Amino acid sequence: MAHYYTLGAELPGLKQEQTSLSYSSLELWEEMMRPQFSKRDIRQMELLFLQEDNKTLIKLLKGLPTETPTVPVALGEETLRTLIRAVEERRDEENDEPTPIPENVPAYMVRFVEEYLEGKFEQNGAKGFAEDFLAVAYYDHIRKKAIGFVKKWVDLNAHIANIMAATTAKKFGLDISSYLVGASPLTEILRLSSWTDLQFLPGSDTLQEIIKVSEESNLYTRERHLDTIRWRFLDEVVFSDTFSIEAMMVYFLKTRIIERWTTLDKEQGEMAFRTLISSLNSDGKQKLANFVESTKNKSKSVADNQQTEKV
Repeated sequence: MAHYYTLGAELPGLKQEQTSLSYSSLELWEEMMRPQFSKRDIRQMELLFLQEDNKTLIKLLKGLPTETPTVPVALGEETLRTLIRAVEERRDEENDEPTPIPENVPAYMVRFVEEYLEGKFEQNGAKGFAEDFLAVAYYDHIRKKAIGFVKKWVDLNAHIANIMAATTAKKFGLDISSYLVGASPLTEILRLSSWTDLQFLPGSDTLQEIIKVSEESNLYTRERHLDTIRWRFLDEVVFSDTFSIEAMMVYFLKTRIIERWTTLDKEQGEMAFRTLISSLNSDGKQKLANFVESTKNKSKSVADNQQTEKV
């Protein structure tokens, strides 16, 4: 793969604790990285961006409002709307000329939309977990198409999501297996609650650290610690080569970590947090189950406690 000496020399250094950025992640990608990247490396970056497209796809299928993206995406809302329309028209036997499925849409998305529109998730009583099915399909796609670093990055975040879900479910006496995404040695251990067996898995020290962090009751502190784990992982990737495509990906992901904390709306965050607490008090375990589900794929509300912590 290509090396990016000029680009690497131009990029300012990043520190996890900094509170401002020279470029947004969208500017970094569109103005600096994309114009210099090879086609092959652009495709690797877009594998990461598909996660944002996954979120938009779910919203479109559920009829929820979407937002103008402030971070890079691989496909975009217009392409996703075309995908849904194309699948709908293909299901209509009277439509002899259905809209073509966009060529750049990965097969896992096409299958997911087909199954969603067929009511597969409703039939299985799992419509609320459609995001999980899409996440599993995405992980499988990554493992087939991505370079080693991207696979490891996605695996790390999948491990974090599953451990967070498992520890929360365990705490409130819920069925752990209902909240795990994918099939791996880690998820099997979590399903069986064989926590001591984690020591035999690769990267066991990191997994144990994630478990310890998951027990932190302060949402803000917990998520900060998780981002520290992510940051350390990224540092280890670029230890020996600061101009490779992996190094450029690391720089982008570090930018996203910083950006996440500098752009969170504190007032909206506090409101969401208080709403969550209120609903937990009124509806008991069902709301707790919904909370566990949300922790696996949604991180926007985790900084809510930054304001609550000061109250």
